[in-house]
Amino acid sequence: MPENILSIVRYNRRYACYCVLVLCVSATLLWYAINFYYNNNCKSQEMNITEEEAIEVAKRAVCEAQGWIELPEDAVLETVYFSERGRWVLEWKHKSDIYYSEVDRLLAWISDSGEVLKLNLIWKPAPTPEISTNVAALLLQRGIAVEEASASEIKRAMSERVKAVEGIDVLILDYREIKKEVYRFFINEEAIQPYYWYGKIDEHYYGLFDEDGKFVGEMILPGTTRSTSTAGHWYGPGHHPERDRCLGWENLPAKCKTYFNKWLPDTVFGIVPMVVPAKGGGTIDCSETYPEKTYITLDDYEEGVKSSFTKLYACIAHGSCWWFHFVPYTSSTCYTSTEAHREEYGCHGSIEELFENRPCIRLAFLMHCGAMDTVGEGTIEYYFRKGENSNTSIIGLKDTTGESFSAFYSWLPDFLRDIDENRDKRFKDAYDDATDTYPDMEDHIEFTGDPDMTLRRAIQSDICKNSSS
Repeated sequence: MPENILSIVRYNRRYACYCVLVLCVSATLLWYAINFYYNNNCKSQEMNITEEEAIEVAKRAVCEAQGWIELPEDAVLETVYFSERGRWVLEWKHKSDIYYSEVDRLLAWISDSGEVLKLNLIWKPAPTPEISTNVAALLLQRGIAVEEASASEIKRAMSERVKAVEGIDVLILDYREIKKEVYRFFINEEAIQPYYWYGKIDEHYYGLFDEDGKFVGEMILPGTTRSTSTAGHWYGPGHHPERDRCLGWENLPAKCKTYFNKWLPDTVFGIVPMVVPAKGGGTIDCSETYPEKTYITLDDYEEGVKSSFTKLYACIAHGSCWWFHFVPYTSSTCYTSTEAHREEYGCHGSIEELFENRPCIRLAFLMHCGAMDTVGEGTIEYYFRKGENSNTSIIGLKDTTGESFSAFYSWLPDFLRDIDENRDKRFKDAYDDATDTYPDMEDHIEFTGDPDMTLRRAIQSDICKNSSS
């Protein structure tokens, strides 16, 4: 065969191989492109599961993990959907109005595609209630032996026993392991037991009772129409005036102080104010009554807030998004959001005035009920960030319920620990993670300001823009 013909054949053969190779590569790339589009568009639309489907997936996963045939009868379900993360969070707990330390709950995270992302399962066997001979006698009066009594019959007898012993009308809710840090006890610390009868006295007032109906501890939820404050006073002239005026909530602010002192050199901390109205008139210096506690004056509080060096803030107080008190129903310890509201509410001061000559706060926890029911211009949170959305983050409670307030006792330390261990983590991500873990906080907590703020920026940055505004 002539050499020129052989050359043409070899060339055409190489060209044909090259064309086949190009076609194969193109077909492969086209397949990957189609598959990518399908997975990120068509498939995601097909695989988005409904709430009912997510519940069924979670039930199966929980029962399989626990070795159960079905979920416990008293397991009450709450579901939350996080659209940003494309997943359902399903939580089963005992009935509401029960607050105890090791909270029994069954948590399942289910993706849009129906995948079980993770489980967090704590469900202890129900404790056997302690029943005194006096309560047993009340049951026998009805012809009911203790061993045959139903749960509701025992609770009814306990309520009657409390009435006889303490003269208190109470709805006994359950016998549970209690959350000790939430309560003020009337007995020595050594005598405190892990389990108590738990009862509701009124809308914002809960009590602990021993097996014979003795009133051993109390918990007060901060209602929007009642007032205590940052490590503040529970009682005042217009609210349970017969009770000790110097007692208050230092637990949550103390949790914040523990971390604040790690991050910054100094923290202004204490129960506010030091001197409060006494029973029967006059005043009382609480620092003399309880020398082991830390009390500060209103001037101490105001100086701490006004200082441009103060970057972190935490406060628990009775109030709303427009005002809060340090002592119930005392205008001298009341602060409103704006100067315009001072006369309307008869308050001592305003957040607008305190922030007049300082920059926005870096991170604030507004821990009173209703603190962020409304946000934006004119509200308390607005003046803490001075209307800015950069270099400032505000977190506050809203539409507070007993259940969400109890969950906040766990939500807060989880959030603080997370940003402490991950100092470049966005506050909003830490906020979402904590809320993801405690779904009771969903719709009961709010975040405003800069979602990209981090702890490192918060403690190292100078001032937010327009700080003199």
